Amino acid sequence: MSKSTSIFERVTTLLLSGKVICATKYEDEFNWLGYGNGINIDDVNQFLVRLNRTTRATNEKDGYFCAYLDQTVDNASSDIRKFFTEVINDIAPLVHWLSLVQSVTGSDRPLRSGDRLSESELLNAIESVPDYEARLMKVTDTGAFKSVTTEPKKRLTTLLTKLVEKDYLIKFGSTGSLYKATAKWSMLYDMLDFIRLHEGVEEQPQPEKEQMDIFQ
Repeated sequence: MSKSTSIFERVTTLLLSGKVICATKYEDEFNWLGYGNGINIDDVNQFLVRLNRTTRATNEKDGYFCAYLDQTVDNASSDIRKFFTEVINDIAPLVHWLSLVQSVTGSDRPLRSGDRLSESELLNAIESVPDYEARLMKVTDTGAFKSVTTEPKKRLTTLLTKLVEKDYLIKFGSTGSLYKATAKWSMLYDMLDFIRLHEGVEEQPQPEKEQMDIFQ
């Protein structure tokens, strides 16, 4: 199997499995697609069109995902409803977490693909400021990021681990406590814009962007 064929298979498999391909987590695949590289994207889309799919980029152009071409067919509508239900359940804790990270790091914007986080630095800040600790507890009290421990360190570790499992972060380095954000955050921001426009959601942690395409 040639290298080109192999990476084509990896890219299409990742897209169809619902992954967001970005330079942080899938560097080779992201570079192969290369936004604006019409040849490779056209090749992928010629394959995906037979499955009622196509390739889309996040508004930030830092990630690729798979979108339905015809969203009205039964399986597409069902998949979209299921996906939105899953994401909506995570929205509140994710938004609270983004707000906490911005406060701790002093950043004027939410996480973007490639941004680095240190667990030890986050923990030091959270344990030093009672309000930060209370906000961490709020994020991890219910839902997908729930933790039953009362220790901030264990709660933070559990939260970061789950964010890795959900593809919002990846681990890097040899210490085990360093993380990079992926372009799945950009996908979340696009979704928040879409929901705000169509469901009246007013509060979101990022500037307004254009409406997104609904993906798989």
